[in-house]
Amino acid sequence: ILEMLKNKPHILTILGLGKDGHTASIFSDFPWDKGNTSLVLPVSGKTQPNKLDRITITPYFINNFVKSIMLITTGEEKKEILQEVIKDLKENNPSSPFPTVRVFLNHLKEILFFTDI
Repeated sequence: ILEMLKNKPHILTILGLGKDGHTASIFSDFPWDKGNTSLVLPVSGKTQPNKLDRITITPYFINNFVKSIMLITTGEEKKEILQEVIKDLKENNPSSPFPTVRVFLNHLKEILFFTDI
């Protein structure tokens, strides 16, 4: 899979923004090991509100094999978090508390924001 991705990177990946600022099931308790080159990782639902176990693409995958990101955000309740995420991205804030910012800081190639807010 890795060889295939190196030759044909994804043109567009569609992700959402959670109420807590997470994306791609990458929550604030995500293991941020910069040396981790896994493409996907399991995510335990034990610490998440909906308690669902899942898998996620990793920051490594996003930053190395994705050309463009479409970030979809819906619901008035996410307006403030979206504004804070955009502010932190514009300021290139590596200490942002939002996982979306931490994932996307190294991926400022192209992020398309789609929202109903």
